[in-house]
Amino acid sequence: VRDFRRYFLNGATQLELDSAGRLLIPKTLMEYAGLEKDVVLASAVDKIEIWDKSKYKQFFETFSRDSFSNLANEVMNKPTIN
Repeated sequence: VRDFRRYFLNGATQLELDSAGRLLIPKTLMEYAGLEKDVVLASAVDKIEIWDKSKYKQFFETFSRDSFSNLANEVMNKPTIN
C-alpha cells in the first residue's frame, strides 16, 4: 500500500489559493497532466486530483470492473501501513 501511494502520488504538489481564491497550476504540471480546456477535480481522500476531462473519462472507460476488483482486493486485504 505504501509503495502504491508513493508511486501514485509521485509529483504531487502543494498549492495555495491566490488572493482572489484561484488555484494557479504551474505550467510544468499542466503540461505533465495534459490539461487542455476542461478539467475534472477528483477527491483522493485528503488530496485533490486535477485531470483533463477527456483523459479522466478515458481512464474509467478502459479500467474494467475486474481490474478494479483485483486492485481493491489487493489493497484492502493487506494491513494498512501509514
